[in-house]
Amino acid sequence: MRAALIAAVLGAGMLAGGCIPRRDVTDELDRGWYLDENPWPRAQPKPLVIGTQRLPTRWMFRRDDSTVRSAASIARAVDALRAGTDQIDMAVSPAHARTIESILAEVRAALERLKDIADPDDPPSPGVWAAAVADALIQGEIVARAATAPSPPAPAPREPATRAAPAGTAQHGGLSAGAMLEMVIAYLNERAGGRLLAGIDATEIGRLREIIAQVILRLGFAVAGKEPPEALRGQVSSELAQAPDPRRLRAPLRKRLRAELEAAPPALGDEQLRSLLRAVVGGVPSSLEVVESFVRQWPRINALELELRYADGEPLLAVTIDVAPGRSVRLAKLHPLAPAIVFRGRSRIIVVLQAPGTGEAAVLFEAGAAGATELRFEGILYGLVRLMAMPLADGTLREIRVLSTKPCRGRKTFTLAMLMEAEGRGDPRRLFVLHDVRDVRVLRTAFEVRRIERRRDLTASYVTPAHLYTYRRPAAAADLSGVERRE
Repeated sequence: MRAALIAAVLGAGMLAGGCIPRRDVTDELDRGWYLDENPWPRAQPKPLVIGTQRLPTRWMFRRDDSTVRSAASIARAVDALRAGTDQIDMAVSPAHARTIESILAEVRAALERLKDIADPDDPPSPGVWAAAVADALIQGEIVARAATAPSPPAPAPREPATRAAPAGTAQHGGLSAGAMLEMVIAYLNERAGGRLLAGIDATEIGRLREIIAQVILRLGFAVAGKEPPEALRGQVSSELAQAPDPRRLRAPLRKRLRAELEAAPPALGDEQLRSLLRAVVGGVPSSLEVVESFVRQWPRINALELELRYADGEPLLAVTIDVAPGRSVRLAKLHPLAPAIVFRGRSRIIVVLQAPGTGEAAVLFEAGAAGATELRFEGILYGLVRLMAMPLADGTLREIRVLSTKPCRGRKTFTLAMLMEAEGRGDPRRLFVLHDVRDVRVLRTAFEVRRIERRRDLTASYVTPAHLYTYRRPAAAADLSGVERRE
C-alpha cells in the first residue's frame, strides 16, 4: 500500500510538472517500427557434445500434477540423457517445478557474483577477485549437490493421500535441472572453442561438480589474465564436496584463491574467454530469471518447450509456452519501468542474440491460433499517465529489441524497444522505448573500492501514428545502492 501511495505521489508530481511533452510527428513511427526477419524457419539444430556425451538441444516439459508419474518420467529422461539423445521429454509436477526454480535461482546467484569481476573498465583487485570467485564456487557446489543427488527410491505405485511431496521429489527435480545446466555449459564450451572444458571428460552426470568448478575457475582466471593451476580444480572440488556446509569454507577459500592468483603465470590468448564471461554475466542471469518466472507459475502452464538451433552460424533459442485455458502467465519485467508482458494460449518466443546488421538482441513473438502475447500498461503509475498525459494502449506484442553499449569509459547505455499493435481502428502500430544512460566512476581508497554513479538519465518514449510523447528524468549523482565492494 505504501509503495502504491509513493508511486501515485511521484506520478502526480511528474505529470503536474509537465514532464511528458507531446510532439506531432508524421514519420517517427515508420523509422522505428519495423520487424526483424524471423530466422527460425531456416534454422537448423546442431549437436551439443561434452567429451563423448551427446546432449539434447530440445527440451519438452509437460505439467503433470502427479508427483509419482512426474518422478518416473524424469527418471526415464535422465536415463536417456546418460545414453545420449537429441531431445528430452519429461513430465514435471508443481513440486518438482519448485525444486527446479530453486536451483535456477542458485545458478543465477553464482553468475551475479561473477559480475563484479567482469567489467573491463573496472579491473578487480586481488581481494575483490578472490571474494567473487570463492563465492561463485560455493554457489556452484550448492547447485551441484542439488543436481547430482543420489537416485531416490522408486516411487510407490499409488499416489499418497497427503498433499506433501513424496520422498525423492527434490532429487528428481534436481536431476532435471542439472541436465538443463549441462546443456547450457556445453553451449558455452562450444562458443569458447572447447577451451572452457579442456581436460574434462563429462560422461557421467555425477561429474557436474567438477564441470561447474572448471567453468568458474577458467573464466575467473581468464578475466584476471592468469593461467589456473592444473590441480586447483580437483582440489577445490574435493574440499567443497567433503564439507558438511560449503559456506563455512568461504574465508579459507578466498585466502587460497588470492594466493593462487598472485602466483599464477600470465595466460596467453584468453580474450575469447574474457569476452565469454562478459556475455554470460550480461545476459544469462536475466534469461534465467525469465525461465524462473515461467516455472514459478507452473500450475498455470500445460507445457513448456525449449529448443536451440543455429542460423547463419548464430544461435537461436525458441521458447514455446502453452498456457492452460482460462489462465494467463506473466513474464518477469525486463526493466523496472517496462510494462507487463502477459501470455494466453499457445505462443512462441524466439530469442535472437545478435540481429543481423544492427547487433541488437531481438525477441520475436509468435502467437498460435488460440494464443496471444499482450503488452499491458498496468499499475497506479501507468494509470495516472494514461489518464493525464498520454493515451497508453494495451495491445499485441510483436517484438522486443535490446541494445546495451559502452560508448566510452565509465558510460553504459541500455535501450529497450517494444513494438506492439493496439486494438481499435486506424493504424494499430505503437512503439514504447526506454533509454537508460549511466555514468559511473570508480573510487578507490586504502580500505575499499566503491562505484559512484555520477549521472543517470532515463528517457521513456511512446510513439503513435500521429504523436510522440517523451518523458525525461535526469538524476543527481549518488552512490550505486548495493554495489559497494570491500576487500
